[in-house]
Amino acid sequence: MKGKIDKALREALYKKAVGYVAEESVDELVADPYDGGMKLVKRKITKKQVPPDLSAAKLLYEITGDKSFDLTSMSDERLMEEKQRLESLLGKDEDT
Repeated sequence: MKGKIDKALREALYKKAVGYVAEESVDELVADPYDGGMKLVKRKITKKQVPPDLSAAKLLYEITGDKSFDLTSMSDERLMEEKQRLESLLGKDEDT
């Protein structure tokens, strides 16, 4: 049981760290005069981009101990390359 909780928490933390798309739906209901119940008239579904959370990313980094993503050892040029790579990935996500 603990392993399942740990995995679920890690997945939720990862999702928060990298950002995600959330769907929200708003339903418009009216009273049905024939049976007294409610009838669905309109449903509006919107997608909302939730940006990455730096605090979650730091915590995930501390938990996993992934040393391949150690920013302190990167040169300025390598940091700029990584920034451009991440910006291009974010741009692709916004287009979809």
